[in-house]
Amino acid sequence: MSDKLASILASIQEFMAEMSRRLDQIESSRHDPHPIGMVNNEIVPHASQTTQALSPEAPHGIPFHLEDHYETIPLPIVPVPPPIVATTDDTKLAE
Repeated sequence: MSDKLASILASIQEFMAEMSRRLDQIESSRHDPHPIGMVNNEIVPHASQTTQALSPEAPHGIPFHLEDHYETIPLPIVPVPPPIVATTDDTKLAE
């Protein structure tokens, strides 16, 4: 019985050690901009290297038209019954 308990204890210790390693990876990834297992060899230029100084009067490239960027959906057709007209003299309908 003691061998079985020792085996269970060893398995638990291995599990705890693995969880500790994974938690350490998660903690270190919070400070690292790349998630665990992600390799990125790209060099991203600083924002100051990519911006251009433009005068306020200068055109800023392609004009933006809102209608080019959304889809118009036609309104649903809702059947509307004709209005009910109340009559004061219902006896004429019976004749």
